Amino acid sequence: MLIIVLAMRQQAGVAEGPTPVKPAEEKSQKPAVRVRGAQIEQRDASGALQWRVMAAGEIEYDDEHGLARGQDTRFEMIREGKTPLVLKAPKFEANYKSGRLTFSKGVTGSMTDGSARFSVNNLQYQFDTGKLVGSGGARYVHGSYQATADTIVIDVRAKKARLRGGVCFSKIG
Repeated sequence: MLIIVLAMRQQAGVAEGPTPVKPAEEKSQKPAVRVRGAQIEQRDASGALQWRVMAAGEIEYDDEHGLARGQDTRFEMIREGKTPLVLKAPKFEANYKSGRLTFSKGVTGSMTDGSARFSVNNLQYQFDTGKLVGSGGARYVHGSYQATADTIVIDVRAKKARLRGGVCFSKIG
């Protein structure tokens, strides 16, 4: 079950201007919904929250193509009885047809209890597998150890991280 909450708010000092007129060839397309300060969340069949994306910037939802795009996002992966994982990224795209959330332009992630954190250039969350797959300069820190690699795969359900390609481990401090 996917719930889209469009909690509209106008940020202080930001004036919303008039909607621009679309060129004639675009008028036949269904217009996208644009909102400042919004959240999208998914719940399981029993209504338990699974994840939530909040955007401080703008979210644009295109119903016709099943796409949502946002800027300055905070993604919370919440599972009952598990420590939440929080991702922050300058850009995100949710493609509901392919079942993927893509975060880009420098992604950071951390467990809310501070037990682990990571950073990567691009990251994709796969709805069907519950895995986060990151590429480009992956850095993972757990306790007093850090690892770098080309890619990182985090299996949220199994609570495991896997690093691939050019893996280097080191002790911090």
